[in-house]
Amino acid sequence: MEPMDLGDIVLCPREPVAFVARPWNGRGGGKDLRGALPSARRMVDVTLCTVPELPDGSMRHYEHIGYDLLLANVGGTFYCVDAACTVGWDDLAQGSIDRDKKAVVCPGCGGLFSLETGQPLAGPGKFPLNVYEVHVVGDEVVVTFVY
Repeated sequence: MEPMDLGDIVLCPREPVAFVARPWNGRGGGKDLRGALPSARRMVDVTLCTVPELPDGSMRHYEHIGYDLLLANVGGTFYCVDAACTVGWDDLAQGSIDRDKKAVVCPGCGGLFSLETGQPLAGPGKFPLNVYEVHVVGDEVVVTFVY
C-alpha cells in the first residue's frame, strides 16, 4: 500500500500518524480535514502463540480485546478468522478442519467456512468470517489485527 498524500499530512501504512492541527479559519489558512480522511483504523501485530504450540492440523480459540479469533495450522500454513459461526454463533474452534478445502466445519450448523477467504463454502452460512493477516516471525505466530 502506497502512502497517501493529503497536503500537510502523509499517511503511511504501519507507521504512526502524526500531524499538527491548525485551527480552521474558513479562509484557507488551514485545511479542513473533516470528511477528507477515512475513519482511523489501527493495525496492531499480536503474538498469539509459538509455532510448536499449534501443530499441523490443529486450531485454537484466542481472545484479543474482546474479539474471538480462531487460529488454525493447515499444512504448516497459519490462518486466522473470526471464531464465531455467522449462523448460530457456535465456537468454530470446537469444530473440525477440512484439510482438502482449507476450511473449518462448524460444530453447530455443519457449515463450512474457508480459512483463506472467510467465505461460506457449504451449509446455511450466508455471511463471511473476517480474515486476519498471519505471519511467522522467528517461532512466533503473529496476527495483524485491525480495529
